[in-house]
Amino acid sequence: MVLQNTTDSPAVIKLTNYSDITSIPFVTPQFTIAPRGTTSLRIQRALNRIPTPQTTIWIDQLDVPDGVTIESRIEVGASICNVSPPIFGPVNGKLTTPAFRSLAEANAVQRHLGTDLGLVESRINVGVFNGGPAAGHARIEVRRACDDTLLASTNINVNPNSVQQVSLTPGAPAATCPSSSEAFYWVNHTTVTVDQPSLSFVSTISNNVTQPIGPIFVPYGVSQ
Repeated sequence: MVLQNTTDSPAVIKLTNYSDITSIPFVTPQFTIAPRGTTSLRIQRALNRIPTPQTTIWIDQLDVPDGVTIESRIEVGASICNVSPPIFGPVNGKLTTPAFRSLAEANAVQRHLGTDLGLVESRINVGVFNGGPAAGHARIEVRRACDDTLLASTNINVNPNSVQQVSLTPGAPAATCPSSSEAFYWVNHTTVTVDQPSLSFVSTISNNVTQPIGPIFVPYGVSQ
């Protein structure tokens, strides 16, 4: 995440919580952005101002004052060490991802439109964060837009204050939509319903790992 202070005064950012822990240290980790300055959570973690969770995927909860703009982002690709000088950064680009300002209410349907790569066969990774006080149950469905056909589904349990990600494979797009349909047969969407306050995110990845066609990773946010 990149944060920019657009004001003429220092801005204090507080990390109030992150997933997969029961509590944070007594002193809330925080850092200050200089007036008109820009920083990132990655740099602040390298400076040991905020902790780094020991999990692959996690959710940060931040207290961000007015006047600070943010970009949640995924930086794609490994660093390249066999060149001079080495490149320690996202060599395959970056993608802007959603920044969530609230949790979806328990049992609300979270809808992610366009979780497809057109005619490219792909798999769908769905992440679910349970922000509630108790273990939660999540129902995940991938449906075709033209006729609401169920393409793939699963049920998972998620511990409180935890993130879990699952992968679904809806299969290659099939040209079997009704002639009266007003949506293309390759378009699909994903819904997530959790019985605890939650949020969810979806990434769509090409199954052709040797010769990817088109984008190989597409993030989506919640559209209620």
